[in-house]
Amino acid sequence: MLIRILLFIFSGHLFSQNNVIDSLNSNNSELNSKKKIVNKNDTIYNNSLVDKISKISDNGILKDEAIDSINNDSITIDMYKIIDYQKSIDFVDTTISIQKEYKMNFLRRDYFELLPFTNTGHAFNSLGYNFFDRSVLPQMGARSKHFSYSEKKDIKYYNVPTPLSELFFKTTFEQGQMLDALITVNTSPNFNYAISYKGMRSLGKYINVRSNNSNFKLAFLIKDKSQRYNASIHYNSQSITNQENGGLKPDSIKSFEEGDPDFLDRSLLENRFTKGENQLTGKRYHVNHFWQILRKQKSSSEFQIGHEFNYETKSYRFYQNSSFFFGEILNQNGVYDYSKLRKMENKIFLNLNYSFFGKLTPSVEFHKSDYSFRSIYFADSGLIPNKLKPTQIFINSNWEKRISNIHLNADFKKTIQSDWISDHFLSRIKFNFNKKIFFSSEFGFRSQNPDFNFILYQSDYKNYNWFNPEFKNQRTAHFKIEISNSSFGEFTILYQNIDNYTFYRAQPSVLIDKELSENQLLLISQGFDIPQESPDSSFLIFPFQENRTINYLKIRYKGQFNFGKFSLNNTFQYQAVNSDNFFSSGKLISQSLNVPEFILRSTVSFTSDVFKKAMRLQTGITAQYFSEYYSDRYNPLLGDFINQDEITIGGFPRFDFFINAKVQQTRLFLKAEHLNSSITGYNFYSAPNYPYRDFVVRFGIVWNFFQ
Repeated sequence: MLIRILLFIFSGHLFSQNNVIDSLNSNNSELNSKKKIVNKNDTIYNNSLVDKISKISDNGILKDEAIDSINNDSITIDMYKIIDYQKSIDFVDTTISIQKEYKMNFLRRDYFELLPFTNTGHAFNSLGYNFFDRSVLPQMGARSKHFSYSEKKDIKYYNVPTPLSELFFKTTFEQGQMLDALITVNTSPNFNYAISYKGMRSLGKYINVRSNNSNFKLAFLIKDKSQRYNASIHYNSQSITNQENGGLKPDSIKSFEEGDPDFLDRSLLENRFTKGENQLTGKRYHVNHFWQILRKQKSSSEFQIGHEFNYETKSYRFYQNSSFFFGEILNQNGVYDYSKLRKMENKIFLNLNYSFFGKLTPSVEFHKSDYSFRSIYFADSGLIPNKLKPTQIFINSNWEKRISNIHLNADFKKTIQSDWISDHFLSRIKFNFNKKIFFSSEFGFRSQNPDFNFILYQSDYKNYNWFNPEFKNQRTAHFKIEISNSSFGEFTILYQNIDNYTFYRAQPSVLIDKELSENQLLLISQGFDIPQESPDSSFLIFPFQENRTINYLKIRYKGQFNFGKFSLNNTFQYQAVNSDNFFSSGKLISQSLNVPEFILRSTVSFTSDVFKKAMRLQTGITAQYFSEYYSDRYNPLLGDFINQDEITIGGFPRFDFFINAKVQQTRLFLKAEHLNSSITGYNFYSAPNYPYRDFVVRFGIVWNFFQ
């Protein structure tokens, strides 16, 4: 119903549209010095970038003089602003580029280091890591489900001179489609609201892999008439639901890899179990507001006092009623695992901005979490509680300073009262040698508790119950260097040193009783299916902390070279863990942290105006490859990945052919994905026992309306 309402609103925007803005920036939101402006009379004017930027306040809201220009029928594309959680400003961009092509997917971002599963909206396997991208606070787990989960830092706010709408549509696999719709309006210069909804349903090519995702967002950007008080508010409700089948059975894997024509219809392949489903749901209420004591336009100094409030609830469920794939079932009525996390955050902060000292943002943060299960469990190892309720108080400070072409930044977070310690420090330096050469470096360290699911977990499966209060903090040292040149590309080196790395692994010596227990016999009498074989020992797992230091090196090159209307875009990445991770005497070695040695992506494209410049056309081929390695095994019960040393994946190329077209504000795209799947052999997997996608043709549209 919500999708129908949004489509009706969009149709109204289409038929009432009387302004067309057809000039947008094409270089990552770096505007040219001159832009086309369209007024009610369709008269074209020129305007300088300096004049435009001067009309933008630091909080991303148009100043009064900007509103006056709108009333004078002078609207520029850079007035349509997008403000993120850090108050950084971006602009609406309707161009087509290779970078945009990489984002025409379910996540709507470039997932170079992610390998999607066979169905849209399912899990993603990680081919690389940056542990500083994660929250410093412990999370609930189910990480494979969080790639499409919107965190507070992912919410966008808007400030627009006229109503703006965006419609993103893309086909999925078999029955279903994906829709991402946005409507944002400034009812006055001081008030903006934005409504967005992302919905997706995909049946998938295999049995029992259906995906259903929904994400509703309501955001407000508010200021008073004096522009001293500013507030950004949002509400976010989301649900991620996936059917689970445990991957292919051994006989089906053989039929798949041999390319048996009888099984090219993937629904005929047998899976390890049926009637499994997991679901991640969440709701968030967020307010960030501040009062400006000193007005910047009247003083070289700035002083603000602010408050941030965040309340969020999450729940993760796993259902199953007909399999002993994960071991013995304790509940005679089947499996219904349920965990819940409630978080409340309060933050009081000051913004102090002095030209000679820089910008300093000290704050005090209060975090309260409630991670819980339904009841207390008595295991053979002892009592397993049903709750973890840590309360953490932090002092935090962020400092920024610009000295000529040098930008300095430092971020510090320290726990001052709690048994749960989460300390963090990160320093950055950025330097522009000239307009073409850019250099930056980062150094940091953090100490944080493992995620809650490693410490406490309860399940109706006997082997998935544990309590590990003795787990130590995971400590990470981080060093990063980045050098970029507008002509030659971007070069990045990332080194991470990790102590007490926390992960899942299969139990090394599990004795599986082949005799059926009384509980199993009772369940059989009630119609449950007991497999002929013993449960797969690779799925009898436990949380583990590595007692060795892990050294993780990542080197990446990214660059684009243009040859007239042709371009070549390359991204190459080399990775090494403990320097002996990969080949020893010609044999692959598995470690606690496994990543492919090489990840490669290369795109050859052709771009030109056609039909008397009425359409901008782009077409090309993208080749992707990652080297063979011991990929983590996907565990649908936990919604997470498990370290293993039995099966390798990788070493298979993937070729995608794409066509993108732009007509005014409308972008059309068509892609033939993995077109070489039947040529190069059926050895492609997203994770052990989970095949990657076969050849498929999908299309979509991105449509912006400027009313």
